Amino acid sequence: MNRQHMLDHWKDAIAKGTFLTSKHDPASVGTVHPKFRTVTVMSAPEIKTFIDSGDYSLRLFRNAKQPQSPDYIEIIPKDSSMVAGSGVQAHSPVPTTACDRFVAVSGVQQGWHLFAEQSATIQQKQHNGDLSYICDLL
Repeated sequence: MNRQHMLDHWKDAIAKGTFLTSKHDPASVGTVHPKFRTVTVMSAPEIKTFIDSGDYSLRLFRNAKQPQSPDYIEIIPKDSSMVAGSGVQAHSPVPTTACDRFVAVSGVQQGWHLFAEQSATIQQKQHNGDLSYICDLL
């Protein structure tokens, strides 16, 4: 798998309207969910512009907790001050924690989709063995 192959999959999901699910869409921030979730700060058109810009690096991981859909890609904005999204606690409509990364995963049912994440959470998942680093996608 290379960077361009990955971007082609993402652009296809963006065109189909499935890359940003309603759960992670910033328009849903006032909607209460039963579990913790993250909401991106960018709408679907803004995400397309960001993906097209190439202003990020990509790190490929294998997700041990999702063996049917193991691809987990950390998207690291080149602008380190960029806020990718916010965490929203269960049963709350209010964002509480800032996320500095995007993650794209290859879900079995949803296909490729995007959410925001904290770099510290990604590091913790690596430390716990849930994520295994494979390579940077150049």
